[in-house]
Amino acid sequence: MRGQIFNLAQAMRDGKSPVELVHMPGVLVERVRDHGLKG
Repeated sequence: MRGQIFNLAQAMRDGKSPVELVHMPGVLVERVRDHGLKG
């Protein structure tokens, strides 16, 4: 997963239009395998 879902959630929070969402830079989401940190 790159950052599409993160960007979508951020855009919905910010009230961005679909056109603005398309122009958002991609965010690389790094998965951490440490399952001990469940907050």
